[in-house]
Amino acid sequence: MEPQAEAALMESPIPSPRLVVAHPSRPFLAQLCRRLASMGWQVHVADSGTHLRQLAHRFAPSIVVLDADLADESGWLTCAKLRRERPRQRVILVSVDPTAERRRLASFVGGDGLVSQSEEVLAMIDAVCDTPEMAQV
Repeated sequence: MEPQAEAALMESPIPSPRLVVAHPSRPFLAQLCRRLASMGWQVHVADSGTHLRQLAHRFAPSIVVLDADLADESGWLTCAKLRRERPRQRVILVSVDPTAERRRLASFVGGDGLVSQSEEVLAMIDAVCDTPEMAQV
């Protein structure tokens, strides 16, 4: 490899993984965002399902996290729309009550997982970081 090409590779920064998240609980959001940002993630917060889809198109996130019950439309519908628009987009849904039926629904609408909101944010971070994109970082 030529010295100039090698130098360019050495200087090019490794891109940060990106997360787009929509969740009505401000404390949950604050803790999740703070923790992931400290791990080098770029975190973008949406205030609705429509806004989440716009941010996903704009930032091409490594993963999307959304609550199953958003203000403007259900997280289930947002997930289905997002997966139709961005078929390879990884999506984790959050639910207060992640029953077996809700897990099947998450899978049906294209979700990659369903986690309980009552779990600590660390469990959410584990779910988010268990992505192929993180293996490269």
